[in-house]
Amino acid sequence: MTKTYKQIVLAVGLVLFGALSWFFLHQLFYSGINIAFLVGSIVGLLLWGVAICAGTLFMDKRFLYLAFILSLLSFFIFFHGAEVGPGQFRVALYYFIIMVLIFLVFLIYRKKVQYEKKMRIKMHFRRILRRGLPLMFTAVCLLIALAYYFSPSLGEFSSSTGFQIPRGIIDTILKPFEGLDEDLNDVVYELINSQISDSEGPVREYLPIALAIGLFLSLRALVIILVPVIVLSSCLLVKILVSMGFVKITTKSIVAERMEI
Repeated sequence: MTKTYKQIVLAVGLVLFGALSWFFLHQLFYSGINIAFLVGSIVGLLLWGVAICAGTLFMDKRFLYLAFILSLLSFFIFFHGAEVGPGQFRVALYYFIIMVLIFLVFLIYRKKVQYEKKMRIKMHFRRILRRGLPLMFTAVCLLIALAYYFSPSLGEFSSSTGFQIPRGIIDTILKPFEGLDEDLNDVVYELINSQISDSEGPVREYLPIALAIGLFLSLRALVIILVPVIVLSSCLLVKILVSMGFVKITTKSIVAERMEI
């Protein structure tokens, strides 16, 4: 297999794993919270990260940049903002702006990887790949949080009304006062829930952005675990590719200048 074909294989894998990640995220946000979709999203992002690391190590710039951009743009196959009607273009523009940010961070990450490859005498892929990867996935988390913010499931949650504290909880709280009249218990129950209903509107106005920020912070915490797993999986993949002869590691002698008296 020629070098060009090998790079095409890596590029196709990068695009497919990126599209797979967006597919499972779309199912998670649009079809209801499901453990299978959640696991699929995490695995998809893991495989996409491994493909990015492998591509950054071995692919030429033209193949790598094209594959990475296509993997990002595959996001629009599933998340296109059509659900918001007239604001479709505006939402798509927000997505695109964050994608530009992700690509710029990716350029920084690739530059760091190439510098580490050049400066190291012996290849330690774990040390080479870990620098800059958390920053790139932080930008990806921002894109995911924005997609969640515009998802219909969050909109339905924020617009729904009628939240009430169950009667059983009220009865448990009032249990120490068993001598109270039953009618008084009803008054307390109605009073508490009426106060919640009165304050529900102003609070719900800020719920979507609060939940989106909460998701971003949760994903950022997950990155702390996900990035080391991606790096270790990438190192394992490199060893497999080397053993298969797909990738070769060569040793070269260099001439160094020294100053002596």
